Amino acid sequence: MRTVIYNFINESQYEYSNGIVVENGVVRLKYPYSMTGEYVKSKNKLNIDVLVKLDIDAVLNKYDEISFTLEIDGVEYWWDGAAWVVSSSPEESNYYDEITAYARFLEILSNTKEFRLVTYLWSFDGSTTPTLDNLILEFISYANVVEESHRVKVWGYISCIDGSFAKGVSIKVSLISPVIYNNIIISPMVLKTVSVDNGYFELYVIDNEGMSFLNNYGIGKPYYIFEFRGRGIDNIVEYKYVPRVDSVEYVKLENVVPGGIINGKVE
Repeated sequence: MRTVIYNFINESQYEYSNGIVVENGVVRLKYPYSMTGEYVKSKNKLNIDVLVKLDIDAVLNKYDEISFTLEIDGVEYWWDGAAWVVSSSPEESNYYDEITAYARFLEILSNTKEFRLVTYLWSFDGSTTPTLDNLILEFISYANVVEESHRVKVWGYISCIDGSFAKGVSIKVSLISPVIYNNIIISPMVLKTVSVDNGYFELYVIDNEGMSFLNNYGIGKPYYIFEFRGRGIDNIVEYKYVPRVDSVEYVKLENVVPGGIINGKVE
C-alpha cells in the first residue's frame, strides 16, 4: 500500500479555480468567500487500482464544508448514495469519510487508470472560509508505476588553499528534510564521494525543483547541504538549490539561506 500526502507547499504543483488561494502550505477561499464550491487538485496523476482511505487536516469554521470528487481519466465521480456515478456539478460531491466508506465499491478503478482527487471548499454564509493543510491518500497500485525522479549531475573542481589540486577531499551531500517529489515521500538522503587527482568530483542528486517540504517543515523550496572536508582546504558547509537540468557545475548552483530563503527572497 502507498501513501500520498498533499501539503500544498509548492503552489505550482496544483490547479485551482479563481476563488481559491494557495499560500504557505494552506488552501483557503479568496475573499469574498464563495458559497458555490471552489476547487483545487494536483497536476500530477496517480495510477490506482484500489482506493483505501482518504483523510484530511483542516479547520472548518461554523458550517463551512470541504467535499471531494474522484477524477478518473478526466471524468469526475461521486457516491450518490447507491453507486459511483458521474458528477455534473460541485454539489455532487462527498465528504472525506464517505469517500473512505464507499471506496470498496469503486469498481471503475482497474487497469491503473489516471486518478486525481478534486477538492471543493465551501463557505456556509460567505463570512468565513475553511482552511486545508493536508490531504492523506492511501491506495494500492498493482502496476506500481511511478514517475522516475530526475537526477542531476553536479560536478566541479576543488583546489587547496595554495592553489594546487585537492585530491581525496570528502564531499557529503544531504537533503535538508523529508520531501514530496512527484507525490512520493523521499526521506533525507546522504551521498558521499571524494575528489580525484585533479581535484575533480561528481555525483548525481534528485533535482530540488520538483520537491516540496513535507508537513510544513520549512518555507519555500527544499535544498541540499554540501560539506567539503580534507587536508589543504578550508572545511566548507554550503546550502545549495539544484535545478532540473541534466548537468550543472557546482559553482553555478544557487546559494540558499537556511530556512527556505533562496538568494535573499522568500519563495
